[in-house]
Amino acid sequence: MDEKMIQKLNTAISAVFIVAAVVLFAAALKNREKSEEPQEEASETPAAVESATQAYDDLDGMTRLELAEDFASWTPGAALEDEKTLGGSLAVTGRVAKAYLAVKASLDGKPLTKYESVFVKFNDEGGHLFRPMSLETPEDAATTSLLYDLSGVPVLPSVPYDETRAPETADLRATLEDGRTVKLTAFISSLRPALIEELSIAYVCAEGSDCAIALK
Repeated sequence: MDEKMIQKLNTAISAVFIVAAVVLFAAALKNREKSEEPQEEASETPAAVESATQAYDDLDGMTRLELAEDFASWTPGAALEDEKTLGGSLAVTGRVAKAYLAVKASLDGKPLTKYESVFVKFNDEGGHLFRPMSLETPEDAATTSLLYDLSGVPVLPSVPYDETRAPETADLRATLEDGRTVKLTAFISSLRPALIEELSIAYVCAEGSDCAIALK
C-alpha cells in the first residue's frame, strides 16, 4: 500500500473517531440537560394527602357520648378517692363497628406535665393512656388533647407514668358488645387538682345495626 493510500486511510479513521466523539458528546449533553430539568413530583397516594387529623375530623360524622365534662380529678397521697374518680356504667345495644375515645385534660389551666396521666378503664381493660401514641388532634396550648381508636389503645397498666416505658395495647372496643353493661373507671393520676375537661366516645354502628351506647 503506497503512502497516499495510507494517508487516506488514516484520514478516514480519524474522521470516524471524530464523528463518534461528537455523537457521544451530544448524548452526554442531552442526558445532563434532562437530569437538570425540574423533576415532576410523584403523585401522592391517598394516605399522603390524607389530613394528619383525619380521624379527629371524622368524629363530626359519628354519634357522640359525653362521659364527663369539667370533672375535677386527682389522686392526693397517690390514692384513689371516690369523689375524685369518675365511675359509671355503659349500656350497649346493637353492634358497634368503630369507636374512638377523646380526652381533654388540664392542670392549672395548662397541659398535663410528665408527672400526670389520664387513666381510663372499661371493665378490666385499660390503664394510663400513653400520650406519645395518641392520634393527631388540633394543637391546644391550654390542654392535653388525646384521641385513640378504642380497638387499640396504648396504655401503661400501672404507675409510674413514664414515656420511656413500653405500653401495652388494650382493646376497649371489644368490651362494647350488644347487651353488655361495661363498668367505666377514669381519673387523673396527679398529686395536685386536675381537670378532665372532656371525656367522650364517638362511634358508628355496624351496617344494618341500630346500635347505641348510653351512660347509666
